[in-house]
Amino acid sequence: MLGNVAAAGAGELDNAPSIKALRTGENAVVATYVHPDYSVACLVELVADRSLSTDERAEIAQAARDICMQVAVNKPLAIRPNELEHRLVENEKEIARTQLAQTTKPENMWDKIIEGKLRKFYEEVCLLNQKFIKDDTINIEQKIEALAKRLLIGKLTLTRFERVAINR
Repeated sequence: MLGNVAAAGAGELDNAPSIKALRTGENAVVATYVHPDYSVACLVELVADRSLSTDERAEIAQAARDICMQVAVNKPLAIRPNELEHRLVENEKEIARTQLAQTTKPENMWDKIIEGKLRKFYEEVCLLNQKFIKDDTINIEQKIEALAKRLLIGKLTLTRFERVAINR
């Protein structure tokens, strides 16, 4: 089965630099979000490890749409930390080292401090690590895990996202 094809921007973002499309499998749910002023459009794909009922698909689609809004607002760079470009992470470490060199903190503590700064960085730029915009007591990964548990899905995975912005 070829699956569904979803596109953000078609007919709604006339000046879009490109149209992003996702080809999905039958256990996938794709949601879209277009900002009211048409300045940004997002796609999110969640994939279950089993077939889904119509009601389950609807509930997952609503969660995916909420995650699309998250992508629109917070502009993540990757889904998880290991997907970030190595040079970007190394640059963050170097910035932290430079900052620490200007403090009186002992050098034997730097690695732990840098680790904490990287965790904070991942919370800003990795979608699964970001605090959920509708409930900042949980992150996106926890939101997805709770949904999977409630629907008795063994595994529900955020597999990809796309964000298209129009610079006006």
